[in-house]
Amino acid sequence: MEGSNTFLHLLIGPLMLVISLIFFYFPPKKINLIYGHRTSMSMKNQDTWKEANKRSTHMMLLVSALTCIFQLIGIVFNINQETTILYATVFLVAGLIIGVIVIEKQLKAIFDKDGNRKMQL
Repeated sequence: MEGSNTFLHLLIGPLMLVISLIFFYFPPKKINLIYGHRTSMSMKNQDTWKEANKRSTHMMLLVSALTCIFQLIGIVFNINQETTILYATVFLVAGLIIGVIVIEKQLKAIFDKDGNRKMQL
């Protein structure tokens, strides 16, 4: 494998996995504009912030681990390197975008539009 392609393989899944682990072990404690799952719903209050970041971390870990597995399969079975990198990148980006959409729907199911928890029956 070429050096530049090896770098790309290490940059895509494993780097995202490391970032996910940082979020897992050092989640953002308070609402901020730099670090965390920052959407209008997640930033309503501290409760929505905590719930969104907990769910976001799990989603990031899952997507980045699956991306690493996808890349590893490409390496082990000697699939075209450029194709593997392209598909891994597309999978990672699509997974993260879909994850944000799913998390926002989950937050809307748990909280009302003002960020208060909905009554459970």
